[in-house]
Amino acid sequence: MATISRLQKIIIKNIAYRNRCKLIIHKSKQILTYKSKQQNIIKKMTKSIFIKLIKNIIILNPHITNSNINNLINKSTLNNDGYLQDLCLNSLSLKELPENCWLYEINGNVDLSNNKLKLLPYGFEKLKIGGSLNCSCNGMLSLNSNFGNITVGGSIDLSNNLFSSLPETFTNLKVRGDLNLSQNKLKNSALLLIPQFIIKSLYINNNTEITVIPANFYNMIIGGNLEVFGCPIIELPFNFIKIYIGKKLLHNNQYIQKYINSYSSNC
Repeated sequence: MATISRLQKIIIKNIAYRNRCKLIIHKSKQILTYKSKQQNIIKKMTKSIFIKLIKNIIILNPHITNSNINNLINKSTLNNDGYLQDLCLNSLSLKELPENCWLYEINGNVDLSNNKLKLLPYGFEKLKIGGSLNCSCNGMLSLNSNFGNITVGGSIDLSNNLFSSLPETFTNLKVRGDLNLSQNKLKNSALLLIPQFIIKSLYINNNTEITVIPANFYNMIIGGNLEVFGCPIIELPFNFIKIYIGKKLLHNNQYIQKYINSYSSNC
């Protein structure tokens, strides 16, 4: 019978040790992956979670009174299953919202309009909204870099803010309704980041630094309207002129009307 040398025993032990290490590392990775998945599971917002959110908001905005709180609870409705249907935080002069507490699903609308928010909180893009999102009339200077990852079943209203640009993730935006970017300070380059084939109608009225309509908007507005009232357009793709005459999709813009008149006179 062959005997195992001392060197062979050492090699066998080393192999067994390495295999145990690999197993431990593999199990650790499985645990970390599971925990990561658990942390990213979107849950519906219950009344208790909603009240906790209000408490965090009050800490950041101490000017909120008891009447404000009662108004919040009354406007933010719960459905028959006990989950939050609509999240209404509008007209409260909010300056800040808590971070990292938005991994929830809300079936209805989220209204943050008429506040004093300068920026949406980190993690807000994880919110899954079944209805519409209204962030108008806040004076926000920019959108956070991950805003385009948010999911909205209805429309998004970002009008009456101070955006001059849009984040690169904006092209990922999932919105099945209208997109309102009116009354901002957007530049021409921002229009190149607006997602195609998703938006029903696009409103960019009164962005006085927008002077060019991108040619790729042709595909987007076939299914809806493009409103550019108050934008000093100096360059318009030829295919837009044909759409305008056929469907009247570009509304109330004196600059565009010059193109239309010129085109019509040459036909």
